[in-house]
Amino acid sequence: MKNEHSFKIKRKSSYPIFFTIAASLFSSSLHAEEGGASSSQKQRSFYVQFDLGFMPETHSRIEGAQTGRLDHDGSIVPAALTLGWKPKELQSEDSAWGFELGFYNRNLSLDRVTLGSAVAATDGRVRVDGVMASARYEKPVGSGIVPYVTAGVGFACAEIKNAPTLKLTDRKSKNVSAVTHFGAGVGYQPDFLGRASLWLGYDILVTDSLRFNTQSGDIKLMRIRPQTVTAGLRFAF
Repeated sequence: MKNEHSFKIKRKSSYPIFFTIAASLFSSSLHAEEGGASSSQKQRSFYVQFDLGFMPETHSRIEGAQTGRLDHDGSIVPAALTLGWKPKELQSEDSAWGFELGFYNRNLSLDRVTLGSAVAATDGRVRVDGVMASARYEKPVGSGIVPYVTAGVGFACAEIKNAPTLKLTDRKSKNVSAVTHFGAGVGYQPDFLGRASLWLGYDILVTDSLRFNTQSGDIKLMRIRPQTVTAGLRFAF
């Protein structure tokens, strides 16, 4: 059963806090492993990872009291903070399984709103925030190179800003939506980086229908699929 209460979204950006923490941890990690390769990352069970990304062009279909679509030609930088655990029993020289809890933000630009035959340009945003639980598989191939795949489930809420054409009575979604994600990429974790490592990936977030109220009734954004290229920085401890 759908949760009819709007999900509260904080207005203040967390990006400066993320950057400050990341810079501090990266600086300390380069001095904490002077003992050499004996503190290899694969021997560590916990990590925190910061990811920033970019979304290519995409669009979302509108159904309900109004029909049409939203077009996104780009995005401001989306972000994610992930807490990870790799049980020692599931680590080896050849591979490692991990489990993650992630907090993410996907902030899509809203460039055009199409309703029937009418097309209106806008400088709005569709903001999707949520929490994700994931499983991750990593397989080192040598020289610090670590390919990975990941998948997870969670929930999301959304907010639409600066889209007067939709005539929203509440810019926040009426429901908390189920989401899944699938991703793959590669990491670089040589010994000279100490507890830090770099990650490059490609992730697809698939949401259930997000519902909004307009002056003419409810509309649904049908299965937003923001594809995201990500760059991340991880610290193991």
